[in-house]
Amino acid sequence: RYTRAKRYLAANQRPGLVASLIRNDQLFRVSPDAGYALSWALTSYLVETQPLGYTRFVKATNEASQAGKRKVDPLLLFQEAFGPVNKVEGGLRSYVASLKID
Repeated sequence: RYTRAKRYLAANQRPGLVASLIRNDQLFRVSPDAGYALSWALTSYLVETQPLGYTRFVKATNEASQAGKRKVDPLLLFQEAFGPVNKVEGGLRSYVASLKID
């Protein structure tokens, strides 16, 4: 999983990948393997580096879903839990790049 995420991030340097991943499933439609790998890497990164934010995000998205709030912007919930998405993406890129993968 990390190998695929590392390759995809290296090949796609344009900013906005995390925001796109949070807002829609376009990557999964275009490249399911890349979507899965990036989602897995992002989750791992957030759980390791911001466990309280991760808990807040999961709770907020669950509450919005349970309340039927279909218009809630998932990116807004994400940024409330983790801060600016561009900083999270930078951290994710550094995290994945630093991994020693056999």
